[in-house]
Amino acid sequence: MSFRRDRGGFIFSLDATLAMLVVLIVMAGVARVAGPELTYGQHGYLRLERYANDALEVMRLTGTLDDVVDLVMVGDSTGAEILARAELKKILPDEVQFKLVVGDNRLVVYPSDAGERKNWGNAFASAEEIAVAARVVALGGLDQDNPNRTEGKWHEVENGKWCAQSFVAGLTGDLTKVVLYLKVEGSPGELTIEVRDCTADNKPGSTVLASTTTSDVASTTGEEYEFTFPSPAEVTAGDHYSIVLPELEGGGTYWWAEYRPSDGDIYPWGKVWLITKSGGSWSEGGGGRHDFYFRTYVGVPPENIFDSITLYVWRGAGT
Repeated sequence: MSFRRDRGGFIFSLDATLAMLVVLIVMAGVARVAGPELTYGQHGYLRLERYANDALEVMRLTGTLDDVVDLVMVGDSTGAEILARAELKKILPDEVQFKLVVGDNRLVVYPSDAGERKNWGNAFASAEEIAVAARVVALGGLDQDNPNRTEGKWHEVENGKWCAQSFVAGLTGDLTKVVLYLKVEGSPGELTIEVRDCTADNKPGSTVLASTTTSDVASTTGEEYEFTFPSPAEVTAGDHYSIVLPELEGGGTYWWAEYRPSDGDIYPWGKVWLITKSGGSWSEGGGGRHDFYFRTYVGVPPENIFDSITLYVWRGAGT
């Protein structure tokens, strides 16, 4: 082995090492000048983005997002705002502020109530860095419902006795069908199911918007039945309507399952209404807290099938 060749190799390796050291020193200098700020900015924004996405996902998984949308659809913007704010304040860190928007500003929620909205709007507009997360909510199909019943609690539909359930439409469109929990006793003949308007005091009105008849209710213990209207009822979001089962012509009885909560009101946008004798007028059932078992289904125009929920987050002090 030649020493000259070994030495030449050593010199070559030393030169390469020195060259690499120079490159590393230059890179370190550049990193010192620009690196920390860039790294902080990247990580800071990614963290904000994660906060926004995670918050919406938690709200979706817990059902809070659906509850907020449901409240907006029935016109209870205050309830929707309170619910969304409370949930977001639980999920997000204290130093992270937020603006939640449902649809085309149908609902806007900041960390404190409407009295501070202008201040929050200014804080949002002046925020240096804002991360955004969004979800699309499919509308149409199931609209209003009380899928609950109390065992053994029923109201009869028979000669002279009517039953009705009022509700507030959450969607504008065609109410195509309803679902009721019913049973039969004897041979009462055909049952009529109607969708009507409501009067100024939210009692069932006299205008029949959709109607169908059936002899298919056969259960003597109770079962869920679906009724589709040949001509749907046109309904408008936020307006009051009623599902009415008029009195029967012949003998026998149909029974409609009722929910009687021990506390509160599971469906506060409607109530049970009864007529207990021929020629009588509507009166509240259950002190206005009880509701019949029901579901309403509304088809909406294609342009209204989707609504959006957008969450903006930024770092900053509260107002």
